[in-house]
Amino acid sequence: RVQVAIALGKIAFDALLSRHSVYKVETVGSVYMAATGLPFLKSKEKNGKGEEFPEADLLHLASDMISVMDALYTTLETGEQRSFQVRIGLPVGPVLAGVVGLELPRYCLFGDTVNTAARMQTTCLPQRIQVSETFKLALENEIGTNVVGTRHGRFNLSDRGEMQVKGKGLMHTFMVEPVRRRRN
Repeated sequence: RVQVAIALGKIAFDALLSRHSVYKVETVGSVYMAATGLPFLKSKEKNGKGEEFPEADLLHLASDMISVMDALYTTLETGEQRSFQVRIGLPVGPVLAGVVGLELPRYCLFGDTVNTAARMQTTCLPQRIQVSETFKLALENEIGTNVVGTRHGRFNLSDRGEMQVKGKGLMHTFMVEPVRRRRN
């Protein structure tokens, strides 16, 4: 039953991708990797200057993924109800992309940004979104204002401080705070 519930969660996540202009890179075990800002994607979000704003696409997708997990639970054979949780990590940075494989070709992303995403996810708190300092800076650059400790309305971050991150050393990270959701 638990595996079925996890599969349903992944199916629900897939349904959210086009709504937020995000590409699913891959799923491996319990990891779901997605990206935006890729050459073939057109961001559905706009910044204050009317330019594409892919960081917002990712934040809205991540928030919707948490909502899906909040609603997903299963009843075990013992009668105990079990809920599911997701941990989301968002960095910003360059990636190398290309099609890999001859018999079963697939579009893959490589690079330090991919590794940073994995580290942001593994060090994140359950049902939360953790972002790297580069993501925070990109977000502030797009909206033109500080997003830490403010009530900006769309995106509010709290400073998590420096954390020891495997393979990266000390990283300054931030948590996305829940905000009033916009209606589509």
